Parts: sequence; structure tokens; C-alpha cells
Amino acid sequence: MAASYRSTRLSAPPETVAKFIDHAATAAEPRTRYVVTPAAKTLIHARRLLGARAFDAYLRAQFKDAA
Repeated sequence: MAASYRSTRLSAPPETVAKFIDHAATAAEPRTRYVVTPAAKTLIHARRLLGARAFDAYLRAQFKDAA
């Protein structure tokens, strides 16, 4: 888990996240979601391409040991 926090693909520095939060808080019409990391962007695109069932199956496979 600690390695994922150090990865630039899986996490973002606090300053970057703070910029997104500031933008969301001060925007006249804030977006529903702000995607910060490359991994999050990949997941958003995967969800669009795979559809709900396939994406849910992917998530179940990724997090099967988390229960």
C-alpha cells in the first residue's frame, strides 16, 4: 500500500489535489467529478469502454481480497 502512495500514476501530491479542490470550491459551475491522477483517468475511460457489467466484474476482481 505504501508503494502505491509513492507512485506518480496512482497518487498525486497534496499541492496538486489542493489546486483541484480550490478550483472546485471557487468555480461558478463546478463539475461533478475532478479526475487528478493518470490511474483515475484510465478508470474513467475503461468504464466508458467496458460498460457497467464488465467494469463491475473488473472491480470485483481487483478488490476480491478487500472484504
